[in-house]
Amino acid sequence: MGKFVSCQYSLTLNRKVMKDRNEKKLSKKSKFPEEVKVKAVNQYRFGELTEEEILEEYQINREQLRRWNSWYQRTWLNPFYQQKMKKKEEEKQNIVQLRKELEATEKQLQDARLRIETLEHLIRISERELGISLKKSFGKKRSWK
Repeated sequence: MGKFVSCQYSLTLNRKVMKDRNEKKLSKKSKFPEEVKVKAVNQYRFGELTEEEILEEYQINREQLRRWNSWYQRTWLNPFYQQKMKKKEEEKQNIVQLRKELEATEKQLQDARLRIETLEHLIRISERELGISLKKSFGKKRSWK
């Protein structure tokens, strides 16, 4: 019985440790956006700035710069990732174009509604002044015998 309790305690303890580790991993979100990382790595790779200048400018340590460089190699230098990013950029441009088209269509709709309202108002005024109905009635049809 004692062995079972200690084994159960060990499992509970292991679960708690794993939960703590997972929470730490989730809370370690990078404070640097992807664009900043790419810029820093490119400056490093193309020799625009020395390693020391990059570390100072971005307030990071060597290990962080090496991780960024490794991440850059896995992603930005990977043809599949580049293709994915190209597709993502095309989708963004498509969304922008669709939004512009939607705005233009909504403006046309608003103009059409305003025109209809104006014409209806004109018909009401004309009917009142002339004393006759100007709207076509779609009721019973007349026979032309």
